[in-house]
Amino acid sequence: MAAIAMFLIVYISKGATPEQEAQQDRKVLGEPKPDWLSRTFGGQNGPIVGCGFLVALFIAGFLFVMVKWEQRSNRIEAEQRVAQAEAAKKQADEDAENKRKGFHCLSPWDGSEPDVVEAVKGTLRDPGSFEHVKTTITPVNSKGFHYLIMIYRARNGFGGMNIGRVIAHVTPGCTMRIVSMEE
Repeated sequence: MAAIAMFLIVYISKGATPEQEAQQDRKVLGEPKPDWLSRTFGGQNGPIVGCGFLVALFIAGFLFVMVKWEQRSNRIEAEQRVAQAEAAKKQADEDAENKRKGFHCLSPWDGSEPDVVEAVKGTLRDPGSFEHVKTTITPVNSKGFHYLIMIYRARNGFGGMNIGRVIAHVTPGCTMRIVSMEE
């Protein structure tokens, strides 16, 4: 489109005016010969009509490009909304599965259950020596709670380190009840 516009501008701006061409044609042939511009756009207003035609072509091309650009951006936005909805659904499914498995009750830092850790520290001779080793949790059972097993190390009365184990019931709401404690 730009090439056509440039061609027409160059063609219109080259050479003599239509009146000069008509005078030259009268001299040579004795009768006026209409030029391309006069035949196409009519008479003395041919250059003005031609420029108007070029401006209209430019505006139409600009509008066409803008419509295509808007359609493309709308399509991209729709694809992004679909991707966000899928990601939100996937995250909700993962959260539901983690809740079913009991992981939502465990600390994201070390994997321990904070209430069980505090209960165990309250029974130790030296609570500052407590070291969490590992915590495992089962999915919700038919009775409606998780089994939690925590292994820890702590200093005994003689200064040595003992390994202990705690078994607890944890509800889906993360409240716990210690079932057994072995040192």
